Amino acid sequence: MHTPNRLPSMSAFAVTGPKVRREGLRILLVSEHFPKCLAQSVHGIFQRLRVLLDAAGTLARVDVLFFWQTTDPFEAEDLNRRYAELATAWKVEGCMWLCRTGRLDQRHRIARNLAELPWVLRGAVSIMAGRPTMRTCRKSQGEFLRRALHELEPNLIVAHRQGAVAALRRANVSLPPVVTDMDDLEYVKLRRAASQAAGLYSRLTTGAWSLLARRAEVQGLRRSRISLVCSEDDRQRLRSLVPTADIRVLPNSIADASLLPLPDAPVALFVGNFRYPPNAEAVAWLLKQSWPRVLRAVPEARLIIAGLDGEKLRDSMPALPKVEITGFLESLAEVYAAARIVVCPVVRGGGTRIKIIEAAAYGRPVVSTTVGAEGLAFSDGREIVIRDQPDDFADACVALLLDKTASERLGQAARVVVSARYNRAGAVALASRIMREVMAASPPKAPL
Repeated sequence: MHTPNRLPSMSAFAVTGPKVRREGLRILLVSEHFPKCLAQSVHGIFQRLRVLLDAAGTLARVDVLFFWQTTDPFEAEDLNRRYAELATAWKVEGCMWLCRTGRLDQRHRIARNLAELPWVLRGAVSIMAGRPTMRTCRKSQGEFLRRALHELEPNLIVAHRQGAVAALRRANVSLPPVVTDMDDLEYVKLRRAASQAAGLYSRLTTGAWSLLARRAEVQGLRRSRISLVCSEDDRQRLRSLVPTADIRVLPNSIADASLLPLPDAPVALFVGNFRYPPNAEAVAWLLKQSWPRVLRAVPEARLIIAGLDGEKLRDSMPALPKVEITGFLESLAEVYAAARIVVCPVVRGGGTRIKIIEAAAYGRPVVSTTVGAEGLAFSDGREIVIRDQPDDFADACVALLLDKTASERLGQAARVVVSARYNRAGAVALASRIMREVMAASPPKAPL
C-alpha cells in the first residue's frame, strides 16, 4: 500500500498511489463519477468507465483523476484503503488523484454564478441531476487539473463524459490528444425533459439548459481528437452539429452471461439505478398505467423491481399486489433466473440501456418503449417488443407471460445479437484500437 502525497495548502485535493515514473507511455483518465462504493458501482456509467480503463491499460500505464462530490476530509487511511480496493478490483496501476467538488446544491446553479458566465459560454459546464453545474470546472478544479497534467505528462487524456471535458476546458493549458466519451448526450435528455415538463416556466428553463448543454458538447467535439458515442443514432445527432468532428461508435457492452432457462411462472422484471430520474419515472408509468391491466389478464403475474435505491420507491408508488421491490442486489442472476420477461418502460433519457443488453445476454425477452430501446440493434417483433402506449405495453407483456415458446424464441434471438455486437471483450478491443490510433497521430490540437 502506498502513502498518499498531500498537496500543500490544498485541502480539497489529494493524490495516492505509486510515485510518478516518467518513462513509458502514460494515459490519464478523467471522470466526475468516482466509485466511492465499488460494490455498488456496477450500473451503466461505471461499466462504461471500466471499458475505457481496461482499454487504456492495454496500451500504457493509466493514472486516474476523479472529481468526488463529498465534503468529507481526505484522511490518509481512507485514501490508502480506497486506492488499494480500486487497484485490485479495477487493475489501476498508476496514481489516483482526487478533487473534492462539494455538494450539488443551490450554490452550483449557473444562475447564481454570473461571474463564471464567460467560462460557461466557452464550454466549462456540465449537467448533473438534470441541471447545469460547474462543480468540476471552477477555478480551483482547473488549477488542480493543471498541476496533475504538469506532473503526469500524459501522452493521451481520456475524458469520461461532459464533466471531465468541462474540467479540461477550465484547465486552460495546452493538452495532449484527447479522446472524449459522450455516451449520454445531455442536450438530448434535457430537450426531452423540456417537452414533458409541467408548466411554462419548467419547459422554458429546461429548454434553456438543453441549449447550454448542446453548446458545451459542441465545444468538446471541436477540441477532441476523437469523440465516442454509444450508438449510430447519437453519432448522427452530433455529426449534424459538428460535421467535421471525428465521432466513433463504441457500443455499450456486457461481459458474457450464461443462458438461463425460462421459468414457468409469469414473472416480469425491471432493473435499474433508481437514483436516475428517468428510471424512477418509468416505474411510476408502469405501475400506474400498465401493470393493473397485466394483472387483470394474468392474476398470478408478479413484478420484481431491482436496483440501487429501489426501496425508496415504496413511499411514492401505488401499493399493488404481487409487486416486489428488492433494492440493490450484488448479483442479479437470481432475479433474472426468476423472470419470464424483462420490461423497460423508459420514456425519456439518452444513450442506450445496458439493462436491455444484459437481459438479452441472459436470454430474456424484453418489452420496451421506443426511447428505452433507442440506439440498439434489436428489431421489433424479432429480438424485442417495442410498445409506447400503456395498454399496448401491457398487452405485449401479457402475451409473453402466457406464451413461453414465444418468450424463448425472442430471448434467444436477442442473445445472438448481444454476442455479435455488444460483448465486452469486443468493446475493450475497439476502444484500445481507437486510443492507439490517436496516440500515433499528428501533434495535438489547440488547448481545450
